Amino acid sequence: MPITAVDKVKINKYLKEHANGNIYYLDLCDAIGKRGKVSDVEFLEYFTDYSVKQFREGSRISVKHMSKVMDVIESFLIWIHEENSEIKDETLDKIRNFGEFYNEYLNRTNQEFDEDFYNEAVGPVLDKIKELYHGDINNESMTKYITKISDLEELIKKLKKEVIDATKLYESSQKANDKKSEKIDGLSLEISALQRDIAGKDKEVNGLNETISDLNQKINELEESLKLVQDENLSLVDYKQKYMDLSIKAQELRKVIREVNKQKKTEEKHTKMSSIMYEKMLADRVGID
Repeated sequence: MPITAVDKVKINKYLKEHANGNIYYLDLCDAIGKRGKVSDVEFLEYFTDYSVKQFREGSRISVKHMSKVMDVIESFLIWIHEENSEIKDETLDKIRNFGEFYNEYLNRTNQEFDEDFYNEAVGPVLDKIKELYHGDINNESMTKYITKISDLEELIKKLKKEVIDATKLYESSQKANDKKSEKIDGLSLEISALQRDIAGKDKEVNGLNETISDLNQKINELEESLKLVQDENLSLVDYKQKYMDLSIKAQELRKVIREVNKQKKTEEKHTKMSSIMYEKMLADRVGID
């Protein structure tokens, strides 16, 4: 039965609570709650792989803890041999290579050789496997194992590089987005200024419209006065004089209206140009977004 992550925590706790030589198969099964469910071979494979991982990846192994693990491996080798159970060649090769893995750990971490640990923990395991399981290291099996580890290390390097490249790409994209945001903020300020300018021009145009309306009202009043003069049957001279006076005044008012209209057109043109600029900037902003 597979050993779960929870089982591994319980196993480590069990090892901490028991001294070397006081670790037994059934007690270990009871500690993780799997009596009769985990075989001796499965335990041996777990402790073997655990040891290899510590030697190949650990930054600083605990000599006390690893000594217990080596003691457990030695015990399981004896129990399995007595039961005549079969151990995979790959597992045996890993154990036979513990000495090499330990040297690799020392070279990788610049640690000093611990003679007591080797002689009292690693050495006895190597001696026991030579005694019980004759034969040299299966070079083909070991080569496959080491090659697999090398492939995994290369994959890890590749993945790390991909993470670095992805991080750089993200940072570059973030900088581009920041620049776009700055441009949008600048356009927003200009658009706000144009909106205020347009509002002011609209107010001026409205004022001119009111002026034109007032002038048109006065023209209407003058035309009504002319009509009254005609209705009163004034003398031709008086009529002509009043008519001329009113005509002159009407012309003056029309001139004023023309000037006002001219000013209105100028303001409307300015407003139209501002609106076009406003729409253009809005379009630019949409494109940026």
